[in-house]
Formats: sequence, structure tokens, C-alpha cells
Amino acid sequence: MPHPPLSWSAWAEVVAAALQGLADGQTYVVSAPASLARPAKRPGVAKRLTGRRYVRVAPWVSFVRLEDHLLGSCISDDRSIGFPLSAQEKEQLVALGWHEPSPGQGPTYFRWFPDDVAETAYLALADADRAADLAGLTMRDVFGVSDPADLVIA
Repeated sequence: MPHPPLSWSAWAEVVAAALQGLADGQTYVVSAPASLARPAKRPGVAKRLTGRRYVRVAPWVSFVRLEDHLLGSCISDDRSIGFPLSAQEKEQLVALGWHEPSPGQGPTYFRWFPDDVAETAYLALADADRAADLAGLTMRDVFGVSDPADLVIA
């Protein structure tokens, strides 16, 4: 049964509301459909335990509430994750506002909301909108998801 059309802006409104409703420590994950999964290299131990060098992984963006802030993370090609990203995709992620993985922040692309001291108890609507828009733009413009209804939310 076909799903009703959902615009990216309508999808972002739903996601922004969900992000504002997160409890401290709670996570919200947006994944591309399985049809966009790519073979990702498994780290050494996992490879040895399963005997499989590659596993198919769909691109994802996740958010976790940490007290008065929201931390966004996006899949990367760091060795611990192994997801293949082209040079163009890496440039697009940075252009959208993701920060490159770093030793102090971890193996994923990341972004904090708000970028500075929180002005409200938790996540102002403008920051929730920016986070939701970033997730949507990442999935649509970088990873090629054409319909937001195809995204998997966990």
C-alpha cells in the first residue's frame, strides 16, 4: 500500500518535535533505507569473530540529548565504522555544518545544538529545527534519499 506523500519540511517538523521531547540520555536515530546500504569494512575483531570482512550498512544520523544540549552524529569512514564515503560526500557533510571526526569527539561527524551556551532549559525550537533540517539535508543531498517516508526512525 503506497504511503501518502510527505514533504521534507513536514518531515523536519515531526523530527524537530521528537528531538525537543527527548529525555536526558535518550537517542533518536534516522537511517536511510536498506536499499542505500553499502559494504562497510568491519574492524579486526568483528571480522575475525564472524569471518566476514564486510557488512552492509545504511547511512545514519543520530541525536542524543546530553543535559541541556543535543549532540548530532553522522556516519563516517573512520576505521572503527568503515562506511565508504567519497571525497565529495565528505565535502558535502562539512558544507552542511557537520564537523569532521576528531580524536576528542569520536569517530563520527558531529554537531552540537546549540553551538554555544544553552539559552533555554533544553533545545529551543530554532535549534530543534536546525537539527531536523540537518538530518533531512544529509539524507537527501548527501546520501540520496528521495522520499522522507523511506527513512527509518529508531
